[in-house]
Amino acid sequence: GGHDKIVRVWQPNHHPRKFRGAQHSIRSVTIFEAERPGERSLVIAGAWDNFVYIWDFLTAQLVMKLEGHSNRVKTVCASSSLCPIPFVLSGGDDRTVRLWSLYTGEPIYVSRLHRTPVSCSTITQFDRESPVMATGSRGGGIIVFNLRGRTIDDSAVILSQNERSWDPTSMAFSQPPAGESRSGVRILLAAGCSDMCLRLWDCLHGTLCHVLGGHDAVIIHCSFMSFKSDMMRQIGQTQGQEYRRSSSGLK
Repeated sequence: GGHDKIVRVWQPNHHPRKFRGAQHSIRSVTIFEAERPGERSLVIAGAWDNFVYIWDFLTAQLVMKLEGHSNRVKTVCASSSLCPIPFVLSGGDDRTVRLWSLYTGEPIYVSRLHRTPVSCSTITQFDRESPVMATGSRGGGIIVFNLRGRTIDDSAVILSQNERSWDPTSMAFSQPPAGESRSGVRILLAAGCSDMCLRLWDCLHGTLCHVLGGHDAVIIHCSFMSFKSDMMRQIGQTQGQEYRRSSSGLK
């Protein structure tokens, strides 16, 4: 999605499928993948006209236009289809974080904890009954929420606020190994930042673990590799000693 107001989904050797209807530039796009019988997969976009747009993935028909933000929508992300109430999270320049039901389009919750425009977000699910979300705002605001019933602010953990020297630009959660117990596994939140550093927080204790430098420009995207990845083990074996020496305190 971009300034031409169109979302395109590309498949190898096919023309892109086009999703139309937005009235302004599209800032963020995510896909909701249906996993239950009878559900449909969705394409979701946040636009600078203050709306969240939702299309049917197969037909490219606009099925919902969510109204509630009073300024540009900068970030959207969707829960798992297996969540008790599948939802989309949106955040934007009005400094609010909003949760919407993907079944009805009705608002589930609105949080106003951020003091500055919300620029990025991510969702993971360590417990299907209680999805975990993180949102970032200009000036270093990082907040982690749990969805329990219909309230999130009571569970909010503010990891960072008013760090005026950097802005978060992207976020990602680490994931426990599939099929293994999550108890005792440290869950990390990574945030790429405008000061060219990657910051890692321990979500359980709410502490900043590491600030990793090395980039020569703003970090636009970050992600985690699976804990069981052979590539990750190989990197650890071949570069681990050098990395520990060059990154004070990092193990």
